[in-house]
Amino acid sequence: MDDVRRPLYLQLRKDGKCRFRAPVPDDLVDAFGKKNETKSLGTTDAKDEIMNKLLEKAFAEAASRPDDEQALIASIVLEELHDEALWQQKFARDADKLDAIAAKVRGQIARGETSPFDPSDAPHE
Repeated sequence: MDDVRRPLYLQLRKDGKCRFRAPVPDDLVDAFGKKNETKSLGTTDAKDEIMNKLLEKAFAEAASRPDDEQALIASIVLEELHDEALWQQKFARDADKLDAIAAKVRGQIARGETSPFDPSDAPHE
């Protein structure tokens, strides 16, 4: 799976199996009863067939909701798809810059010019 680019909501677990994980919008947390929706795909193969089945299940679940929730879910999905397309375009445009930054950081790490991040050192707002 590492050689295949996967969306942010598709995660590879430590055991090599794929899972779907997405945040539940704040205004739907009460309806879902949780802050994140996670579903193990039960496989190490994340081909289109698996994702199509997951998408079909998600749409079937959404279709069972009241009309106002369906409209909200649809708008969230469409917004996420639009945002994902914009990010993909930005990453494609800036790939060389990102590669240069990553190479610079790898060099700094190799030369011992970095230190581990300690969250207690982070500024508090």
